[in-house]
Amino acid sequence: MRFLRHLPTAAPESLNSLIQYRPNQVCSMSLYQSQEVQITLLAFDKEEGVSEELYPGDTLFFMVDGEMTLTAGAEEHLLKKGQVMAIPAGVLHSLKSAVSFKILQITAVTSAN
Repeated sequence: MRFLRHLPTAAPESLNSLIQYRPNQVCSMSLYQSQEVQITLLAFDKEEGVSEELYPGDTLFFMVDGEMTLTAGAEEHLLKKGQVMAIPAGVLHSLKSAVSFKILQITAVTSAN
């Protein structure tokens, strides 16, 4: 494939099977990256997370496995497997969980962001 990476082409697979948990680590796999779009699959071991950060583009978080707490500003949201939530560009947010979880993260940046 010319642009997408690390995706099955011979037969269908679940997103969950494409990345594995590793003890005490956050694993990431870039599926696509350009100046406008970043698509990343991430696996967080239990008690791992991301401190407050912000992105220059709108960001979608799709829960592939497990559950996590997504904090955006002063609001906390519990996301479970199969759920999705978006965070607008420039909004401080963090991710945390007591259990292992996997997410598909898509960030889109345009000149309007």
